[in-house]
Amino acid sequence: MSEFATLLFIAIYSKIMARKSNNDYSGFFLIKKHENATVFEFTLDGNVEDAVKLSENIRKSFNEDRLSVLVSMTIEDMIVHIININENIDLIDIIIRDNGEYILISIKYSGKCINVMEDEDMASNIAILNKISQKIDYSQILGLNNIVIRIK
Repeated sequence: MSEFATLLFIAIYSKIMARKSNNDYSGFFLIKKHENATVFEFTLDGNVEDAVKLSENIRKSFNEDRLSVLVSMTIEDMIVHIININENIDLIDIIIRDNGEYILISIKYSGKCINVMEDEDMASNIAILNKISQKIDYSQILGLNNIVIRIK
């Protein structure tokens, strides 16, 4: 009963704080809304064919040629790398948020963690990704690997 009461309190508190912030924040976790942000959300099966199709669709979605190539290449390289190091991947969640100043790419999956910060092979896709991205963060949350890539 105490666990339920705690969750209920947090839910009510989140609603109150969202209203006080003039709806700048929303949801259970009070995530800040970006007014002019464009968000794309995708979930795909863990296979290379879907990664290539998604990359092609993303390339067509962005207006700027250079940025569309960078974003589509980043997503395709990361998904193919994730698929290659894991024996079995069920689903991969991808969120792309374009707020005008930069693009955030969030990739969540279950399976083996990868070290995107250090790749010994300088010709590998991950090493190239480290050079073209402004920032890469990795975390593991609730058993899911979370990679956030920032491209400017």
